[in-house]
Amino acid sequence: VVINALSALPPHAGLLMVLDVPQERGMARLDHRYLDGLQVCRFPLLPLLQPLPLDWMYLLYAVMALGTWLALLGADRYGSIDGLFRPQKRNAHVPLWNYTLLRAQIFIVYFIAGLKKLDADWVGGYSMGSLARHWLFSPFRLVLSEELTSRLVVHGGGLALDLSAGFLLFFDATRPLGLVLVTYFHCMNSQLFSIGMFSYTMLASSGLFCDPSWPRRLFSRCPRWMQGVLPTTAPPQHSPDCHYGGRGAARRPALRQQLAAAFTLLYVLEQLFLPYSHFITQVGVFTQTRRWKDHADMLKQYSMCLSQILPQYNVSQPQIYFDIWVSINDRFQQRLVDPRVDLVRAEWSPWHPTPWVLPLLLELSPWREKLQELESGLDGHTDVVFIADFPGLHLENFVSEDLGNTSVRVLQGQVLLELVEQQRNHSLQQGDSMQLPAGQYHKVHTVSARPSCFMYTYVNTTAVALERNLSRLQELRDRLHNGTETEPLPPE
Repeated sequence: VVINALSALPPHAGLLMVLDVPQERGMARLDHRYLDGLQVCRFPLLPLLQPLPLDWMYLLYAVMALGTWLALLGADRYGSIDGLFRPQKRNAHVPLWNYTLLRAQIFIVYFIAGLKKLDADWVGGYSMGSLARHWLFSPFRLVLSEELTSRLVVHGGGLALDLSAGFLLFFDATRPLGLVLVTYFHCMNSQLFSIGMFSYTMLASSGLFCDPSWPRRLFSRCPRWMQGVLPTTAPPQHSPDCHYGGRGAARRPALRQQLAAAFTLLYVLEQLFLPYSHFITQVGVFTQTRRWKDHADMLKQYSMCLSQILPQYNVSQPQIYFDIWVSINDRFQQRLVDPRVDLVRAEWSPWHPTPWVLPLLLELSPWREKLQELESGLDGHTDVVFIADFPGLHLENFVSEDLGNTSVRVLQGQVLLELVEQQRNHSLQQGDSMQLPAGQYHKVHTVSARPSCFMYTYVNTTAVALERNLSRLQELRDRLHNGTETEPLPPE
């Protein structure tokens, strides 16, 4: 089988990796990242993996860079360095299973991403709520509201594209449309998200779905003076690695060809299974961001790293606790981990659930529309924060003196409000609210059997005063400009 399109993938990918090594992999910042004696916590896959001394890291990155440059020179067969020294590989057929693996891999990336988007958050338009405000979606906002742009274009369009992209690229009749859509999609992603070289790698891989002989046809149309330095356009020669079909025992696939077919099938099945293998590796991950605070294994690594560094600063037997709050897809702000657990001594294993990772409060998801209604009913100077907390835990908070008219209102459950300086406690039920004194600490204890939900409303008096002064300054400037100001200017 002629698989000349494979020869175009390594040069494209190699060119991207040439840019990736100094930029994304950090070769341009080695002296900052791996300075000898620098005490910093890292997150390797295996804790035993530690960076080499700085001089050796330069050598390692140089080898990586050299490998990417060699990848620019072509695949194993057509247009490759191997072909210069091994005539039997020069311009020879490539087994179809090579091509099948790469096509299947790209297809799975799209299709599984689409299946993962079938959850309630994405279909409901909550996963990328603010993305429609980006300038890239300005053309859509000319005919649609921001909310419809988010629901129809960002969420609906993203879901439809991921589910259909692999099929559009696979069939000849729909491939031109598929190439246009995925090119537009990945170009937008490169501007919307900081995802490294992923968008460009997917762009370079799109050519795998085209006819295998497209590089040969492209080179044949180049000027004659260029064809001397380009790969040959002569018909490819047969390869002993390929099976050409036919009848009879001699035409049956050899053992290695049968093994290659079995490997291809097993690999594709494995790639389909891995995205759904979290029941095996139950590490506990909140997928809002890629930061270490959202991953239980990285929190454990970070705690162990700090416990080894802190004794150098006269902190013996350190205990490390995390109190991490986050709002996921417009839900209540909630904790990610139990703040009562010392993560230095806490248990963690990829093979069983992490007990100190708190669950996402999915039962409170229906509140999102109510929260939007409550927030939209406030005036322009009042801000609001929605909190959900687990039974037995408490939130300690400080009300800045810049925040006026700060109050807490219970939306669900029962809480005990402790005013620390006044040494007074107030029990609040669902629907109760209370004014909070400025410049003081308070604690909100959840005493109900189910999670409590409450909201803070406050006015940033400093911002209001600044806005008022700016308005007065603008009015004064206008009066001075048109000559209607007769009073002496205030000293301030």
